[in-house]
Amino acid sequence: MMEVDARHWLTLLPADCLQERVLARDECLFSAGDRPAGVYWLQTGEVLLERHSVDGDHAPIHRAQAGSSFAEASLFADAMHCRAVAVRPSQLYLAPRESVLAELACCGDFARAFCRALAVDVRDARERIALLNYPSARDRVLAEFVARGQAGRSV
Repeated sequence: MMEVDARHWLTLLPADCLQERVLARDECLFSAGDRPAGVYWLQTGEVLLERHSVDGDHAPIHRAQAGSSFAEASLFADAMHCRAVAVRPSQLYLAPRESVLAELACCGDFARAFCRALAVDVRDARERIALLNYPSARDRVLAEFVARGQAGRSV
């Protein structure tokens, strides 16, 4: 059973369009160059998004945690720009690209909920980047405690 906040954009899609996927540890969900399938919602587990680095290794660009979505940018891409690999066994749902784009075009409530989720993700990413500007690990930890406290999140 999928557990998601009732205000989340995923709950506003037709339920029959969501496709459940289960990944084993180290299983690849998609690779760079693949045709985008849609947006993924990670119910349980953890998925690492990574690109090839200059030296041919893999460079992590995002670590999706349970309760989050990823691959939103692929809605407007011709091909995936990275690969996604399960760090541990994971259960996720695919919201197909065509379904998401159709809902964005016709449903204001869905579009607002989707934009709200993206805005929260951008804000959180900016907070993580801001932490990198602190010179010491001690300062970064203290700044994170302050930010969590101000946002009413647990410390």
